[in-house]
Amino acid sequence: MKKIYRLFRRAFARYSMLAPGDRVCIAVSGGMDSMALATIMKEYHHPIPVELFAVHVDQGFTGWDPSFIEDYMKEIELPLKVVKTDTARELPSAEAPCFLCSFERRKTIFYTAEELGCNKIAYAHTRDDVVENILMNVLYHGEFASLSPNQPFFEGHFYVIRPLFYVDKELIKEFVKEKKIPYRENPCPYKHDTKREKVRRLLKELVEENPEIKHSIFASQFHIKKEFLP
Repeated sequence: MKKIYRLFRRAFARYSMLAPGDRVCIAVSGGMDSMALATIMKEYHHPIPVELFAVHVDQGFTGWDPSFIEDYMKEIELPLKVVKTDTARELPSAEAPCFLCSFERRKTIFYTAEELGCNKIAYAHTRDDVVENILMNVLYHGEFASLSPNQPFFEGHFYVIRPLFYVDKELIKEFVKEKKIPYRENPCPYKHDTKREKVRRLLKELVEENPEIKHSIFASQFHIKKEFLP
């Protein structure tokens, strides 16, 4: 698993994700990526002194029990705050349930980060998420935009960092399996009918034809040829 740590350190160093005295809120959904991120950040002995906190937003989906997150965070000695909301009740009547769910979750994480005195929020977006986001922005929003690895919010009051920026999903799967890290699938009942899922299916077809497709799309954000743009 040396590769995943190498890519992790590469993102931290290249995008100056941490500074002395930072208080970092790690967004933990309970999924594979976020559980892996919490583990790596806890294990990663960074030379810069920082404080880490995990935050889980329980949005009230039927059958969801975050106790496995609580147990694991105790095991790795990472402070955890669980925040309960009623978002799931509002979704059936919402015009755009996926937008509402995502918006409410992000809002709760920002509010909680403020309560904890955190200035950095770490999300577990992988390289696959970056590729999907690029395609989603092109196909659905008519713009070329990516996920910034170190993004300021509210005039720099918070910075959202994405330490898994260079890490493939397959590496995460191997890491979680080797470390025996517990995780659960997304409980959202709308997850199979989202724009992101459609893009994932499209990418799967493209990768079957050309295994280098994801690499090419990811690399495109660093090779913008302005002379060929209007």
